[in-house]
Parts: sequence; C-alpha cells; structure tokens
Amino acid sequence: MSSLVSVEGSPDEVSGTGSLIKALSADLGSQTTGIVSEINTLEAGQPWGNDHFGESFKNQPQGYFSVPEGGDKAFNEILKDELGNAGDNLGKIGDGVTHAMMDYQVTDTTNANTIKKLPTTAA
Repeated sequence: MSSLVSVEGSPDEVSGTGSLIKALSADLGSQTTGIVSEINTLEAGQPWGNDHFGESFKNQPQGYFSVPEGGDKAFNEILKDELGNAGDNLGKIGDGVTHAMMDYQVTDTTNANTIKKLPTTAA
C-alpha cells in the first residue's frame, strides 16, 4: 500500500470530505483574487524604489521580474498566476477525491457481484 496516501473513514465519509474541499475552493478563489489585486496595486506603486537596492530587486538575474531559466514568465507573474488559480486547483482536488471514492465504490460493488457468481466448491 502507498505510504503517500492515507484514507480514513468510509467511502461516503471521504466523498463528503471531497465535497467540503470543493465547497471551500470558491472561498479560497475569492480570497486569492483579492490578494492578487493587492499585489498588482503594490507593484504599480513600485515600493522597491529607484535606488541601488530597488534596481537590484527588479533587475538582478534572480530578481522579482526576471524569467527563470527555461520559463516563459517572470517570477512575479508566476506567483500571481498560481495564487489566482489556487481556488480552481483546490476544487479539482475535491472533485478528484469525490470521483476516486465513487470509482472505488463502483469497483467494489462490481467485484462483489462477480465473486457472488463464482461456483462454490465443497470442502
């Protein structure tokens, strides 16, 4: 058994947890939208300044606005994208948990029905 996943409770309880996660994803999405908006406002004001340190913050190879090696977006845009997608990603996790438990229950029922059809042998 995997040591990365631990499922406690019945499939219905786990499905309920998945539904709860999905429900919370909308709230997380609205919170992170507000955070991204605040970041945009702060960036527009250029709080890092125009002195040596501010220029270093903006322009150094690993600076806030630089594009990481192999990337196509600057660090600050990656941060905002990830924050902006956090609610949707949490919703996908909730859906995944719910669907996994539904699949588990269908497979369990199918296997139980198959086992019931097997011929019995006398011992």
